[in-house]
Amino acid sequence: MALSRGPALALATVAAGLVLPGDWPQVSTRHPVRAPTVTIIARDYTFEAPDTLPSGPTTFTLLNRGTVKHEVSLMLLRPNQTIADIRRGPTPEDRRNSVEAPIGVLFAPPGQASPAQLTTTLLPGRTYILACNLRDAVDMPLHFNMGMVDSLRAK
Repeated sequence: MALSRGPALALATVAAGLVLPGDWPQVSTRHPVRAPTVTIIARDYTFEAPDTLPSGPTTFTLLNRGTVKHEVSLMLLRPNQTIADIRRGPTPEDRRNSVEAPIGVLFAPPGQASPAQLTTTLLPGRTYILACNLRDAVDMPLHFNMGMVDSLRAK
């Protein structure tokens, strides 16, 4: 009789403590990886964040010490780009072309912490951009254009 390899078998395998080679990745809980937590502080209209961090798993939180809602959008910068390239990019498209990949975003109301956390693996030798792309009103500039952009480098 052939066994189905669906969810029922997976549950039975876990419950029975059986290991079927090559079916599912084995996960060890003996030494779970604990990602250090880094709190990014948002103010009206700046970030306070470390300039450098160790590479590897890292968890980010956002604490808004400002009077308006802020976000931190974390993005991986292309290897040949700098924070200066991001700041002086003449158009939003030019700025987007400086980014290799978006990582994630956290939001926080004024005077509060973000209700979520963002965990990622920082790559050694790479630079990450922190940006707030919110605005206080439709006729106001983006917080980014008011200087709310920063970077950090993974060692």
